[in-house]
Amino acid sequence: MLDFHLNCTTGMISIQLFGQNFNYRIVSERAIKVHKPREACEARGFTTAF
Repeated sequence: MLDFHLNCTTGMISIQLFGQNFNYRIVSERAIKVHKPREACEARGFTTAF
C-alpha cells in the first residue's frame, strides 16, 4: 500500500510504503497557495514552520 502524508510541522511530504515512511520533498509554493496546508494544519492545532 502506498500513502502520501504531509508533516504539518516541517512541511515535508512523505511516502509511506508498507508501513515505512520516506521523506520525499518540501511542499511547493504553488501547493501552499492553492491547497492552503498551513491553514489546515493550524486549524488542527499544529504550529507550522513552512
